[in-house]
Amino acid sequence: RVIKRAELHGIGLVDRPAYPASTLDMRSAMFNGTLRLRQGIISGFIPYAVAGLVSMQKRRKMIIEPGSLELAEDGVYLLNGYDYNASLATTARRSLTLELTRRGIEFATRRLPATTELRDVRRRIRAGLINGVVPGVAVTKSEVYDEDGFSVERVQEGLLCEINLTARKGLASEFRDKLWLF
Repeated sequence: RVIKRAELHGIGLVDRPAYPASTLDMRSAMFNGTLRLRQGIISGFIPYAVAGLVSMQKRRKMIIEPGSLELAEDGVYLLNGYDYNASLATTARRSLTLELTRRGIEFATRRLPATTELRDVRRRIRAGLINGVVPGVAVTKSEVYDEDGFSVERVQEGLLCEINLTARKGLASEFRDKLWLF
């Protein structure tokens, strides 16, 4: 069964669920973008006009309107974390290609030098520990409203500064099979 609306009084993660097919996932709150790793190239897509989770801790979602973004002048960075000095790729160095299409943001790295950090990121993508992307936008014009306890920011104008690799499409596969929601 699918429950679309309910008042939740409590949840528990157990090793033996009441319903064996039960799973724990936050798919509806995440960006429905894609992240791929093929032949050493990291690529992905972030759609416009979809409410995506930017910060669970701050309970913040973002909707990027089509045609609302420009690229930051000093480059757009592909990050694993928030350190610009440790970026995986950037448009300024031409190690990252980026296209703002009518449907969304498409990006891809070129073949990157084999660094320890890049090997670690590739290993974590293959293991499902990194399985999503979140855009970093310096917003200049937006509309903010509340929805289900989240602050939702509809971006009407802004600069795309970064794309962060993160675990945003539910739990990593190796943990999903061990956690259950009842």
